[in-house]
Amino acid sequence: MSLDAGARRSWRNVLPSGPGVRWFSAAGLVNALGTGFFLPFALVFYAEVSRLSLGVAGTALTVASLVVLPLVPAVGRLTDRVGARTVLITAALVRAAVFAGYLVLPGLPAFVVLTMVGALAFRADQAAGPTLAVALAPPGERSRWLALSRVVSNAGIGAGAALGGLLVAARSDGLHALGLINAASFLAAALCYTRLGRTGTASPADRPGDGGGDRPWRDLRFVRTALANALLWLTAGTLESALPIHLLRGLHLPAWSVGLFFTLNTALMAFLQLPVARRLESHRPARVLIAGCLLHLAVYAALPGLGGLGTGLAVTLLVPLVVVWTAGELLAMQEVTVLLAGLAPEHRRGSYLAVSQIPVGVAVALTPLLATVVGSRPTVLWLVLAALTVVVAALAHTERDTRSGPGGVLSPAAGPAKEEVNR
Repeated sequence: MSLDAGARRSWRNVLPSGPGVRWFSAAGLVNALGTGFFLPFALVFYAEVSRLSLGVAGTALTVASLVVLPLVPAVGRLTDRVGARTVLITAALVRAAVFAGYLVLPGLPAFVVLTMVGALAFRADQAAGPTLAVALAPPGERSRWLALSRVVSNAGIGAGAALGGLLVAARSDGLHALGLINAASFLAAALCYTRLGRTGTASPADRPGDGGGDRPWRDLRFVRTALANALLWLTAGTLESALPIHLLRGLHLPAWSVGLFFTLNTALMAFLQLPVARRLESHRPARVLIAGCLLHLAVYAALPGLGGLGTGLAVTLLVPLVVVWTAGELLAMQEVTVLLAGLAPEHRRGSYLAVSQIPVGVAVALTPLLATVVGSRPTVLWLVLAALTVVVAALAHTERDTRSGPGGVLSPAAGPAKEEVNR
């Protein structure tokens, strides 16, 4: 057998299988591509199209995103009733309409209403996406399907950000064009989702009448895992927001060092997520999550050591730190997703994953505050992030006695979790 044939067989063993994998991948990719076009210029776009100041637009975005969080559980219950595919199609169409609305409806009232609707649709997308991935995954491939959704998202956002920068630089109306491209990407994603069969909806006979799906917050294991997930979002988002400031202002490194960090991180996430997910399928997710936390702690311990070094040495040491950080992110974010999906009962998965979006929404809202206020003192910031990471590891440690492997409730191939408190 040739080397090329062996490589192809190796990748076939890594890639997910199933009749819907191509359309699911296409939907996630075009959605992320449009978002990547828009994301780096988001705040500037919002301020320009709404004719508001940057400060007012930023405040309105934060408030609107937080206000809709109590409505997210209702979206989860809807997902369980009508199916994740239907919710994803609806959310994509709503988000396309919201961006069209931004372009034709200026002013603060319209901006707040549109932002609230868009934020709710975004949370619906974030909860229904993993629900659909789990429903489509053949036996034994849940972890790979969940990893696939992250791969196409990272690849699409990375490519879109690069192309979006070129578009803004080349056109005087580039920001408005980015809004239209983002809306078009949502429409294209909705069309891709329509190619998937109806799945992920529990039949009435499968839904117990105890109403437990409306109360996932009473499931203590789920709550612990949801909190760990939110803290991972908070620490990752804070580091990615604060590190550029630290590199440029604290260490006085050249601007391209920031690009190096994000490019290397994005490339490693895109190319290694699926192989790593495949390798981790036989391991206990909680233990892998703890290993990811330890890698992040090593980075927080090493970052203060970059101070006082010359530019060349600091940049040279930054590269392995980015690799270690990304390895921790690959392990931790992948396995916390597996934990969430595995602990949620099948007929309640939409409700559970929707509720998990509430602490994530709060974490995302707190990220700029933590990055700017605490980030003005780098040593304090690294200590705070390290402390939060220790909390994540402690929360994961409570799941260490849970079995994994064939039939285990936390196995990537496992069936619905028992009715135990989980995240």
